[in-house]
Amino acid sequence: MIAVKNIRVTEYGGKSLNQHEDTYLELRPKHKRAEELRKWFDSCDRDSLKPIVAGIEKDFSQNRSDKIRLIAEMNNQVATIDTNSGRGGRDQFYVINGYVSFIKNDDKAYYLACPDENCRRKVAQTPSEPPMFHCDHCNKTYEKCNPTYMLLAKISDLSDNVFINFYRE
Repeated sequence: MIAVKNIRVTEYGGKSLNQHEDTYLELRPKHKRAEELRKWFDSCDRDSLKPIVAGIEKDFSQNRSDKIRLIAEMNNQVATIDTNSGRGGRDQFYVINGYVSFIKNDDKAYYLACPDENCRRKVAQTPSEPPMFHCDHCNKTYEKCNPTYMLLAKISDLSDNVFINFYRE
C-alpha cells in the first residue's frame, strides 16, 4: 500500500498520476484509514481479484520498446549496457514520465551552426563585411547560418533524475 500527497490525477488514455517536486510517497503508511483498507483487501475473495491483477501484470510485463520506465530503471539499464561490452555502441531509446526540475541557464543556450543539412557543426563568423560564416568541417563559407538551440535540463521522477541535452532548431 502506498500513501501519496500532492499528486495530480489526469485522464489521458485512462487515469494517470502525475507527480511534482513536492509529491510525497509513503510505503506501508501507518494510518487508521490505511489499516481499514488493508483489512478490507485481506478479507476480499482473492479469486475475483486475479483477473484484474493478471491483466495489469500482462500489460506491464510486455517487452515493448515504448514501455514507460522510471529514471532509476533507465540508469541501471544504461550502466549494465556500459559494463556489458556485448551491447555497447547500439543506440537505446527510453520513454520516461518526469518533470523538468532544472534548466541550466548560461550564455550557451544556442550556437551558430552550419546550414548544410548533413553537417550542422559549429561555424565561426569571419571578420569580413558583410559577415560570413565559415565551417571548418565542410571547409565552406556561407552567408547565413542556423542558430541551433542546445539546452541542458535535469529531468526527475520519484526514483531518480537524469541530465538530458535538448538541441536543434
